[in-house]
Amino acid sequence: MTRLTRRTGMRRLAALAFLPLAACIDEPGDGADDGEPDDENGDPAASLTTDVHHVDAWSVGLDWDYRERPGVCLLIEDPDDAVPLLEDVGEGTEAFVRETDFSESALLYVESIGPDACHDRLAFEEFSLEKGTVVGEAAVVGTADDDEVCSTVLTYPRAFVRVTADPLPAAAEITLTDGNGEQGTVRSDDDAVEPDPAD
Repeated sequence: MTRLTRRTGMRRLAALAFLPLAACIDEPGDGADDGEPDDENGDPAASLTTDVHHVDAWSVGLDWDYRERPGVCLLIEDPDDAVPLLEDVGEGTEAFVRETDFSESALLYVESIGPDACHDRLAFEEFSLEKGTVVGEAAVVGTADDDEVCSTVLTYPRAFVRVTADPLPAAAEITLTDGNGEQGTVRSDDDAVEPDPAD
């Protein structure tokens, strides 16, 4: 059986951006962020709750260009589509995905970059649901003590966000600030994960 690698898996995820289903973190229970709909800009009749699960940062990220964008986000509506993102994670992350009821929730995967090993976490602001799109803000933050020496290696902080809403979002949009202070807006339909030219 051919092993599904992170790169081949992400090529499949990227292809989902063209389908009606949208292709859009420590251990479980480390924090939740519940947002309320915005009556002016959001969907007043929609309910929205979010649960953030941080995943240990990678030293190698997904196949996107950090020189052109601050990160990527993917909206996952089927558990099989999350499999390529679970290659190097702990049991807590696997359980978080496994316990997601995809009839009521979707998973938002967000990844950015930090300049060193100490910028290894994403901090999220409140989420809202606007015209079928889950909207939020996130920034890479440092977790080191003031006197801690940080390894100068590019680091890719990442997180899953369980989004429970009625109706479920069809897309995601995140205002993302990377560890270098560069800010931009990333969407789940950006098709930012590059295909492998050797494929």
